[in-house]
Amino acid sequence: MKTENFNFTRTFGVELEFISPCDSTRLVRRLNERLENTLISFREATWSDTSNAWRVKPDSSIRGGHGWGCEIVSPVLQGQEGFQQLQDVLNALSTLDVEVNRSCGLHVHWGVSDWGVGNFKNLIKRYVKFESTIDSFMPNSRRLSNNSYCQSEALNIANRHGVSTLQEIFKLIDKCKDLNRLQRMKNGYDRYSKVNLESMSRHGTVEFRHHSGSTDTDKVLAWVLLTGAMVEASSVKRVVKVKNDDTVTSNSATLNMMLRGLRTVAPQVEEIGTFYRRRVRHFARQS
Repeated sequence: MKTENFNFTRTFGVELEFISPCDSTRLVRRLNERLENTLISFREATWSDTSNAWRVKPDSSIRGGHGWGCEIVSPVLQGQEGFQQLQDVLNALSTLDVEVNRSCGLHVHWGVSDWGVGNFKNLIKRYVKFESTIDSFMPNSRRLSNNSYCQSEALNIANRHGVSTLQEIFKLIDKCKDLNRLQRMKNGYDRYSKVNLESMSRHGTVEFRHHSGSTDTDKVLAWVLLTGAMVEASSVKRVVKVKNDDTVTSNSATLNMMLRGLRTVAPQVEEIGTFYRRRVRHFARQS
């Protein structure tokens, strides 16, 4: 994926969960050996470390596999330089025999400290509309509310408020006058949802938790691009509409529709369209 196509100006950060064949101390040493010709330097960190640096942390939420549960946390990244750093780290990881399983996740944060409640409402509407579309290129363990660490936006709202159509959900979103009410309405301040708004108070970010764990360069970079495009669309409050008969479990949204809407504000998504269409076909064959 070409770094010159990554021209978002917002800050972003990533968290990569995986199973390492060695402990975090040795993993840091091996990463730094492979990245010695770059400006990237890793250090070992505790779970509570929030410093602005590339760091490796132990992750006790990762289960199974043969090795150590680890998490790479990026510093605050931005623009082409940040995208290139992420690509360099993923390339280094690809040489270290790390693996992922269903207990691992990929989390992307986008800086949105300038947003008002209208931007957040726009983002949640967009995600509710296209959640089933995004599910179609995720493994079953990340679909609907199958994973307790990334609960469904649409199902959460529907079940909490006894509604079934997307129009009813949109009306509930529209009634929220501030971010606090939106958070309470959609998931009662629980951060374990596909779009976590709780990170706004701590980090000034919105966190996307939907994606399965991955250290694959194409998967990670495509997801960063897609979530960045969704943030861009919400920054300008691009209109999101649903049909009368669109329900939580069955709606008319498609991958092409989602990408077409995002291309207007983020032409970069053009190059990930083929990738995601291939992913949809891959998972369709498995079902």
